[in-house]
Amino acid sequence: MKEVNVRLTFHMALGIILVFIWSYFVSEWWSPVIGVLAVIIGLIPAVMNFFAIGEPYRTETAKTIDEARRLVEDGFEYVCTHDKTMIFRRYKSQD
Repeated sequence: MKEVNVRLTFHMALGIILVFIWSYFVSEWWSPVIGVLAVIIGLIPAVMNFFAIGEPYRTETAKTIDEARRLVEDGFEYVCTHDKTMIFRRYKSQD
């Protein structure tokens, strides 16, 4: 999730910079190109992230060491332990 936030922050910052450049050169013939780039780079990723459906992770639980070892071997990452149950996760894209 942290990677998504960093990427989204980068896109938003770049979009804002492009809007400032576009507003400065608004009287030039090529300024609509900068405006379109500002929307594509800055606004569209933010809207897509806002309307993202579903969680990016698949979760599993383990109560024994053998179950936990099997999950780690399958590519799951340990998250925490709650009520003597270990919780693991991995990205859905790895399925």
